[in-house]
Amino acid sequence: MLARTIIPIDCPSWRNVDVQLKEKLWLDILETFKVSKKLKKGVLKSASAKWRQFKTNLNRKFVKPNLGQKKKLRKPPNQYAFVGKEAWKKFVAQRITDDWKSLNEQQSNRVRKRKYPHRMSRKGYIGLLEEEQKKGNLKPGEKPDRSIMWKKARKGKDGEVVDPELVEVYDKIDTLLEKQKLEKAKQEMERTRQEMERTREEMVQALKAMGLANIPSPKLSEMTSCGQKVASSSVVKDLDQLLVDDDDCVPIKPIPPENKGPRKCELTVDTVENKVEFGLLFDDEGMNNFINEVPMQTGFARVSVDGPIKGDALIPVPVVGQAVGSHVSWPRDLIIINAPSNAKTRRKGKEPKSELHNLTPSKPGAQGIPHRLFLLLHNTNCHWILVLMWGGEIFMLNPLPRSTTFPDLEKSISRAVVAFNIQAGREIKPRL
Repeated sequence: MLARTIIPIDCPSWRNVDVQLKEKLWLDILETFKVSKKLKKGVLKSASAKWRQFKTNLNRKFVKPNLGQKKKLRKPPNQYAFVGKEAWKKFVAQRITDDWKSLNEQQSNRVRKRKYPHRMSRKGYIGLLEEEQKKGNLKPGEKPDRSIMWKKARKGKDGEVVDPELVEVYDKIDTLLEKQKLEKAKQEMERTRQEMERTREEMVQALKAMGLANIPSPKLSEMTSCGQKVASSSVVKDLDQLLVDDDDCVPIKPIPPENKGPRKCELTVDTVENKVEFGLLFDDEGMNNFINEVPMQTGFARVSVDGPIKGDALIPVPVVGQAVGSHVSWPRDLIIINAPSNAKTRRKGKEPKSELHNLTPSKPGAQGIPHRLFLLLHNTNCHWILVLMWGGEIFMLNPLPRSTTFPDLEKSISRAVVAFNIQAGREIKPRL
């Protein structure tokens, strides 16, 4: 508003505006608004844009529609009388010349050639980027792909595509972005494969230097896709091969998977300290989920009550008749599973069956901590690691700098070593 009232509209361009008028405009802005003096250049630039837009509106609304009607062009519109009659006459005279009409037509044709005009108004791409960051669509300092900003600049305020012709262009952009993402993923996979190859070669050279180059290990060409879990039985099989070569060891059979079956348990009410019954827990998959033709609730399990601990206690789910000797539904968080015990076997004096029971160790220290070094070269289908067993301790050597854990591998090796120690008559727990 200040620019249109101070700067005459008959000036051909902002460059032709007198410096004193610009200075007066700046002083009026300082008196009207709280603006830092450091922003003078930017404020005057904004004022020049608004001044040019004001002249464009005057020409489009009041000059071009009234060409040839001198009476209507004799004085400025009533709402813009502040521009002055003399400045208005000069302004109209400039707009009706042939040179001006030719220049205006050229600019109009140039605008018509814009096939996909943006809808950002005057904020531009920088303003659009700041707006997206304020909305939380972009992180501070993030620089998205130019095609993404191009798409956002041509959407309406509601985020929908206004021009139907843009739909095909949007689909083409999305297809190209997806191809670009796949190409980057392929390059990353190739770099990972090369890194694995280098790591394997380094470990092979290290094993050759240690005289352990003949230990069998899978090749990269024989591996499955990265991300699949390694079966526990394959780890135990590799460990068995190492133990067979030792004079004091025999092959270890893979430990069968745990079979749930009926398990002894104690049943509690209200709190786990309040034990009221004892019985068996039936937690196998495929078990009938109905008790007395009533479906069990979520979080409950089927138990058989073998005897009471507190005969007058109330059970969580009432049943018809006595609970002892029947199956009932019981909350899982109130079931205490009894740990299996070998006390009966010890009381009878039976020794555990072991193939190594009658073996005489050929090396000193075989009955205590074995003074032997076992090495297992293993591949996790992502990269190679070296497992060392020495003095009752197990070490996982990871060649990559980042910290990584291998729970499946650790569990399998620990179970195999524990089984072997029990079979050999040792009470040594491996330490990872």
